[in-house]
Amino acid sequence: MVPRSKLEGLLGLLAFCGQVVHGLSLYTRHAHALLSVGGLRKSKFLYLTDKVIQDLKVVVQVLRMYNGRKVRLNRPEVKWEWFSTDASTGVGMGAVLDGRWFAVTWDWLRQQPQESYFPFTR
Repeated sequence: MVPRSKLEGLLGLLAFCGQVVHGLSLYTRHAHALLSVGGLRKSKFLYLTDKVIQDLKVVVQVLRMYNGRKVRLNRPEVKWEWFSTDASTGVGMGAVLDGRWFAVTWDWLRQQPQESYFPFTR
């Protein structure tokens, strides 16, 4: 049995850790579900299920690997030669290159003259 307040405090701490170690919050789902079970909402002590215990074991392993000394915690700098594209099924597409961006709709793109990239001849 574990005091409810201890589990709530641990989940709060893991929420903070999840901001630094991406994906860590995936392993707190079962503990959150345990806290929200209808009949257990008012109880002061909880029995940890096997799934919660397994999740916490994974959290321990992850935090040992990514302990702040072995991982860069700051975001990588975006270089000027960075290129990215994205498209939407219904609206259109856009891209970013060297800090400049564009966006077009599919209707506008269909109206433009199209040339084949590889000029095949028969």
